[in-house]
Amino acid sequence: MEKKILKKSNPVRVDYEIDIIKGYSPKNPNHIIVARIEVLDIAAKEESIVISVRRFKNLLIENYEKDPYKASTQSEE
Repeated sequence: MEKKILKKSNPVRVDYEIDIIKGYSPKNPNHIIVARIEVLDIAAKEESIVISVRRFKNLLIENYEKDPYKASTQSEE
């Protein structure tokens, strides 16, 4: 499921992939560079919640088909 999250807090489940978009690839504008987190396991303990994740610091992926990433433009003043 591809969905943009606009708030800082959102429930997650096992097998969710969370992408933090860093920007376009300098070699190919059809690709973007993301930092990805995959949720592997969630376990509730007595006083805490343990979450196991896999982290990719720099991952090159094709731009999203549904709701593609567009860099924000800054207005010149």
